[in-house]
Amino acid sequence: EGRPGIERGEVTGVDATMKVSSEILSRIFIGALTPSEAVNQSAIWIEGLDMLPALNAAFSLPRPWTFDGF
Repeated sequence: EGRPGIERGEVTGVDATMKVSSEILSRIFIGALTPSEAVNQSAIWIEGLDMLPALNAAFSLPRPWTFDGF
């Protein structure tokens, strides 16, 4: 309770399905990791790997950066 979560949706009429943790999905969503990199690291599972280029394009964002040099 009190934590965000991801629920499985109905799987109908999709081109690809993937199993991914919320931690990895958030890294993909902000552009810190591409779906291809996640597959190569075995961090996600995708059925329909032929859709990987489209997923990479859909999540294509500039790499996160910070001006501060921590």
